[in-house]
Amino acid sequence: MKNLRLILFTAVILPIICSAQTGSRNWVNFNENWKFTKGNPVNAEDETFNDSSWKNVVIPHDWAISGPFNESEPGFTGKLPWKGEGWYRKKFRVDAADQGKTVYFLFDGIMSSPRIFINGILAGEWDYGYSSFYLDVSKWIKFGAENTIAVYVDTRNHGSRWYPGAGIYRKVQMLITNPVHAGIWETYITTPAVTSSYADLRILTTINNHHQDETEVTVESKVFSPGGIEIASSESKRKINAGSSREFDHWLTVTRPILWDVETPVLYTVKTIVKENGN
Repeated sequence: MKNLRLILFTAVILPIICSAQTGSRNWVNFNENWKFTKGNPVNAEDETFNDSSWKNVVIPHDWAISGPFNESEPGFTGKLPWKGEGWYRKKFRVDAADQGKTVYFLFDGIMSSPRIFINGILAGEWDYGYSSFYLDVSKWIKFGAENTIAVYVDTRNHGSRWYPGAGIYRKVQMLITNPVHAGIWETYITTPAVTSSYADLRILTTINNHHQDETEVTVESKVFSPGGIEIASSESKRKINAGSSREFDHWLTVTRPILWDVETPVLYTVKTIVKENGN
């Protein structure tokens, strides 16, 4: 294992704070207080649908693991009743103070072919059950009032040699952030050259501008040693058109890096600071 010599980084996206009133980048655990039923009731996506008889569940949830076993099914999927349809529903609120912000839902895994409804309106869908996905649901959110999210799941058109699961089997998160923000999964860190003397570091960060006007954005990338000391930084300023995104490219050098191996599993940190109009 001594030939595995790398310099490893973790990325931290700092909050975008436009003023004291706007708050910060806020990840919300969305796993509690869901309602679930098997089958496909008519109008289950509607806000006014009565789900009081549905089962109370916590995500992650798999509707098939409680059985019953189906002896007539082939054995290679565990004989569990994973094929079928199901619905999940949840009531939630977003503060009125967050009006104008961007609201995402991030699903780590739904098996399979989910359709996501916000307040009765189809916000998006996904076909593959094993990969994560996210949706921008901002335009359907009622700020300062009760909202309903409904998720339809259908596994009937899929096959598997192993047990695939059924339902929202990985965690769910809601992200509330300012209109100008670093994109989800949009920070890339690579080290094109690594030696015991230096390491070249490239950081690519995509910034979204969900305003209706062009805005000037400054992005600063800071590198911290395993001991938490800032050792390198780079900053760039660019304008981003309304409703579009732009990539910021930073190159830095870390001198005498501590290279990772199983005996010295050190971790460097990159912090990305996003400023809008200097704030």
